[in-house]
Amino acid sequence: MSNTDLSAAQGLTHGATPSQPSPENDQVLEELRWAIDMGRGEFALLLVRCNYQDLRAQLLASLHQTTDFDIADITLEPKATSLYTAIASQVGEPAPAAGSVLGLEQVEALDDVLAAANHMREAFRQQFPFPLLLWVDDLALTEIRHRMPDFKSWGATTFRFDLGTEALLQTLRQICDSYLEGALQTADFTPVTQLLAPQAAREASLAVEELERRQVSLPPDLAGGVELHLGSMAYEAASIANPEGYAAALNHYQASLHHWQTAQNPLGTGLAHFYQSLCYTRQGDWDRAKEECQACLDDFEAADRPDLVAKFTGSLGSVLVALEDWDTLEQSLPRWQTLHADLPEQQAQDWSLQAQVAQHRQDWPQMQAHAEQAIAIWTNQVTADPVPLTYYLQQGEALAQQDQVAKAIEQLEVVRQTYQPAADP
Repeated sequence: MSNTDLSAAQGLTHGATPSQPSPENDQVLEELRWAIDMGRGEFALLLVRCNYQDLRAQLLASLHQTTDFDIADITLEPKATSLYTAIASQVGEPAPAAGSVLGLEQVEALDDVLAAANHMREAFRQQFPFPLLLWVDDLALTEIRHRMPDFKSWGATTFRFDLGTEALLQTLRQICDSYLEGALQTADFTPVTQLLAPQAAREASLAVEELERRQVSLPPDLAGGVELHLGSMAYEAASIANPEGYAAALNHYQASLHHWQTAQNPLGTGLAHFYQSLCYTRQGDWDRAKEECQACLDDFEAADRPDLVAKFTGSLGSVLVALEDWDTLEQSLPRWQTLHADLPEQQAQDWSLQAQVAQHRQDWPQMQAHAEQAIAIWTNQVTADPVPLTYYLQQGEALAQQDQVAKAIEQLEVVRQTYQPAADP
């Protein structure tokens, strides 16, 4: 190992967690303190590689507590456009013994910021007479090597801090659990970016890559979470112009299902079944979509989670409508309405489904009554969102079929003036 790359790599299997000191990290931290002390009074670039915020916070606290010289903390904003300006604006007089720069990996225009810093190398040397610690993760470190070659040519030392394997698995498990819990609350496809903070998603990816480098096989519950994440990324990227994305997502969801079945996790298997149903829906395979929706509900029942059964029945209802399986839908609705006694949004949807059954039966008074019940429940009990336009259209259709066209048009005109056109083109 070169003298410009100081690492705790020899202790990767010791399993220290962010809250438990690691002898290897302590050794590298001592070498970092020594480098700061020896470099006081002149500029030097010290790259501090640490992939995890919790560990980074622990290391920073220890660095401040165990040194008797001033280390200025410098935080970059995501919209930062200049590394030099950010440092100059946050470092006062007299100059500190060292500067510690955080937030680099969250800078949106990172490539431009690093390239500009590279061109200003001499200005850094002249204006910042102290060692500069750049805290980075693996992704940002790669960009520094590409975008700041002149700085690297000065022999910038890299100090590497790592988590042990057990701590990495613990970190990944916490992120996967958070992702699973968030996905179960939505009962719909939700982009990964809405379920995980960007930093959590980034750390999960880095943890998976590090475990692969160590040739550590993920336990089934973690593998299930990782595959669900990958499937959701593929699903989000898919579109009418990119339909093969749904097939890629389906492959990941099927792998996720296999891992969670091995882990005997009915919540994970239920969610994997649900996401598979979404893929089959996009592919127009309604029979398979129905099978997966039912398997999802069966898993949640096996987990004794009636709350999740209640949340996810709506997806099966939509599939039954697409299949025109009116008998199954009509038989299911009384039970669903009992499940949804305390869930007004789902109650309103149930009445809308009843209206669709009535429409199929050409029972127009019933269709009107059910649609109006859906509207009333939503209006009186759901305040966060406007009434779904489908409910008003069902009401209008029922009125028109009863030769009340003028009344239907009048009511729909009121709705049209209330909603933005983009609400339903």
